[in-house]
Amino acid sequence: MSVLLNNGDGTFAPKLDYLTGTRPRWVATADLNGDDKHDLAVENSSNASVSVLLNNGDGTFAPKLDYPTGDAPFSVAAADLNGDGKPDLAVANYTSASVSVLLNKGNGTFVPKLDYPTGDGPIEVAAADLNGDGKSDLAVANYTSATVSALLNNGDGTFAPKIDFPTGNNPIEVAAADLNGDGKHDLAVANSGSDSVSVLLNNGNGTFAPKLDYLTGDAPFSVAAADLNGDGKHDLAVANYNSDSVSVLPNICIP
Repeated sequence: MSVLLNNGDGTFAPKLDYLTGTRPRWVATADLNGDDKHDLAVENSSNASVSVLLNNGDGTFAPKLDYPTGDAPFSVAAADLNGDGKPDLAVANYTSASVSVLLNKGNGTFVPKLDYPTGDGPIEVAAADLNGDGKSDLAVANYTSATVSALLNNGDGTFAPKIDFPTGNNPIEVAAADLNGDGKHDLAVANSGSDSVSVLLNNGNGTFAPKLDYLTGDAPFSVAAADLNGDGKHDLAVANYNSDSVSVLPNICIP
């Protein structure tokens, strides 16, 4: 993994490389040990692990500590899942059709994983409060089964069984944001196999209305939600792998 430190003017110093596991594909940043410095969590797709690299305080990092996950982990999210103020880790395991939850001991080390079933081919996991109870829940894009799984937090960092909601074909990334102005996290899912983004509006209790699909470019691989035109609403930006483009979808919802 390469770290490029900002010179302060939008340019970057030469990279510093740090060892991870085999075939790292996703990195999450968070203060994992409570020292107010951003640490790194990296999933390693070929050796079923997540590497944690703690910040030395100057933008360099200590050697990795590896923690087992499910098979073929594809993405990792960092969020406080048990309400202790420390970021925990959730890892989407593509081959084992599960998400691994690793709770933080408080010092940047983690207890052994707990696995929760998802749909087939979970490829990306996002953490957000989906049912308004102040706890971070999980939303998982399932590439093979063309669904997104919602796993609601029991309040202690364990999760209720998944509820699946249909998406387009080959969903590859999910973003959680309030898209209709009701104060609840909705879901936007990039569907790489159907050249679309699915929007699933939150019913207010962590369940979702049937999807609405919006066309994008060819093979959308990533979706992000942000107010792009200054009207106070979350718009969508979608990166399209095959068409070498980004699609911007302005939000026209009237709350």
